[in-house]
Amino acid sequence: MMELLTKYPEFIERYSVTGFPEVIVARAILNSATILKAEEHYSQQLLSGNFQVDRLHQLDRLYFRDDSFGLILLREIEPLASEIIGVRLNSLYSFASYYRRGANLLRHYDRDECELTVGFRLFDSTVDSDSSKPYLSFGSPTESTDVIMTSVDAAMFYGAITPHWRAQLNEDYLCTLLLHYRARLS
Repeated sequence: MMELLTKYPEFIERYSVTGFPEVIVARAILNSATILKAEEHYSQQLLSGNFQVDRLHQLDRLYFRDDSFGLILLREIEPLASEIIGVRLNSLYSFASYYRRGANLLRHYDRDECELTVGFRLFDSTVDSDSSKPYLSFGSPTESTDVIMTSVDAAMFYGAITPHWRAQLNEDYLCTLLLHYRARLS
């Protein structure tokens, strides 16, 4: 099996979010071969019609829950995320999203079951898809914390209690992957 993760992230960056838990970014947690595999996998899934239209929230977003690649990453990242966060975690599900130009992610909280989220900005339509770009904003609209990431970085945040959003997408498309976990009770 291909190595998906680096042995340990280059470094951990902590973002303070006024009134909410901090957001932790693990820099260079994925290797570049994993990003290429993700782009190939999700592009193929899109062409095969496996993504669904998000009719409830927005028509310019497609999603794919618990696909094979996402589930592998969900399990692979669990021990490392547990170590970084300092809480033993249980894997719940993966959720890939494909946003089209003009899409925005409104400020929201995740479902209660999504206690901890590990999020990736996998690839977009630009030539420099792997350069540092805005991922999400966290906190209040008047005092937000903006997180900038590359495609190999992971943001770890408590989405059920920390509001987050993304501004309108100016690229033709963006593919993200969210891995959801809960704290282990025992």
